[in-house]
Amino acid sequence: MKKVLVILLILTGVVPGTAQPRFNGFLQNWTAYNLNDDHEVFLLRNRFRLNTTLAGDWARGYVSIDFSDERQEDQPLQEFNVRQLYFDLYFNKFDLRVGKQQVIWGKADGVFINDIVNPLDLRYFLMQDFDDIRQGSIMIKANAYLGAWGLEALFIPKFEPWRMAELGSPWEFYRPTVMEVEIEPQPGMFLTLPIEFQWQKAQQPSSTLSNGELGFNLSGFMLGTDISLLYLNSFQDHAIARIDSVGIQAVQIGTEIIPQSGILILTPHYEKIAMYGFNFARPFGGLVLRGEVGYFTDYRFSLQPEFSPGSMPEISNSTESDFLQALVGADFSGPWSSNLSMQYIRKQIMDYDSAIMSNDEVEEMLTLMISGTFLNEEGSVKWLTLYDKNNESGLSRLMLGYKIADAVLVEAGVDILWGKRESFIGQFADNDNIYLKLIYSF
Repeated sequence: MKKVLVILLILTGVVPGTAQPRFNGFLQNWTAYNLNDDHEVFLLRNRFRLNTTLAGDWARGYVSIDFSDERQEDQPLQEFNVRQLYFDLYFNKFDLRVGKQQVIWGKADGVFINDIVNPLDLRYFLMQDFDDIRQGSIMIKANAYLGAWGLEALFIPKFEPWRMAELGSPWEFYRPTVMEVEIEPQPGMFLTLPIEFQWQKAQQPSSTLSNGELGFNLSGFMLGTDISLLYLNSFQDHAIARIDSVGIQAVQIGTEIIPQSGILILTPHYEKIAMYGFNFARPFGGLVLRGEVGYFTDYRFSLQPEFSPGSMPEISNSTESDFLQALVGADFSGPWSSNLSMQYIRKQIMDYDSAIMSNDEVEEMLTLMISGTFLNEEGSVKWLTLYDKNNESGLSRLMLGYKIADAVLVEAGVDILWGKRESFIGQFADNDNIYLKLIYSF
């Protein structure tokens, strides 16, 4: 509560005294049951969200706070989070926003292509709403308005990584702990060598101005098309493992030293990159075509350690390559307030190396989303499916919602995941669940 009072005092000091604060938010209960094995409570989460706006003629302050009390597979957790906290200053053809904020650069559903300004909260994988997956970042953002065009410039002084699930969580991301490689220490002698991975804590970039993240977004309307040109100088969202040291256990047989097992000490690091992007959206009656293209330079990929016929591996950390990811989508408006959205996503490593771990040269994904309302818009339905073509894995979510009162929403749904255990989605194939959400908004 003390933090809330301090935040409100900050806003009161920034915005003119004639402004009146406005409040809104919600109370939410989210209960999920695992559909595999034990069928026990998978997640029990209670949340309180409070949004406060204080607006004047030339300035505005906004704060969004979140308090959650949850239990995930018998692991209790309480958390207070300041989601956003910023103030706006308005000038003639120019706005300035300073503080913790979210910036949306994408047009995709269910995936992030060019929408990479803010780090993600993947403690629940993709099961949260996008507004909750996207975390706020402390930044300075300016918007200039030039007729039909607008220029957005932003600077983030301190890098923040993705927020991942804790060890032991059902949404903990897979990291290899052992690898078996075949070596030939002597001609005609083949051995399988188990290699243990020992992971160190990720090393984040130092908090210096040179490590700040800088971005520009030039957007406008031309020839009936909404377009954006993007540039972002930042860090890769996920850390790349570097091999710090190698240890080999071996035995001597005669004059030969035969390796028995090995240990790799790895430390994840975040690497600097630059992204050049292009977004577009063009309506054609009841159809909207849209797309995103992001081209990344100096993108790094982890390499498999190489074992020569001798007993020691070569310490090859990673390789550098330009990287392209693109999306094209189509949205159709149908009867009864229904919508159909289809997307094709392609990712490609431009200078591919066969030793790259966990990435194919070309990766493809398809998505389908159907949504609509019924019962005089009191009821809603949404079905979202993501399919990873390379790994034959995917995620399918069916959600049904109904307003039992103006301020009370009940939502029920089911999440089904499948695919290869080492794939991005398939690693969570045991996390199929059904859930119920109760939401009271004010």
